Amino acid sequence: MSKFAVLGSRGFPSSYGGFETLVRHLAPSLVAAGHDVVVYGRDGERTKVINGVEMRSTRGLESKSTSTLSYGLTASLDLVRRGRLSLGASCMAC
Repeated sequence: MSKFAVLGSRGFPSSYGGFETLVRHLAPSLVAAGHDVVVYGRDGERTKVINGVEMRSTRGLESKSTSTLSYGLTASLDLVRRGRLSLGASCMAC
């Protein structure tokens, strides 16, 4: 069983854009195949589980030029702190 982390999404489940739509379909499929999946998003409840997908919210700077980078950085730091990563997916430029 692999552990997957998805960074760069606005949340789960979300249909904000193309990447969020991909995550909404991919994450539950990975869980159904027996993998652990955590999706990092913005704001909301700190940690919750939806359809077997763990959703974690991290903090970031709400600014037009720095929000994506700051949320990605805090999600990356959380992954390093927890030491739970086999494969990560991120869409920082979407």
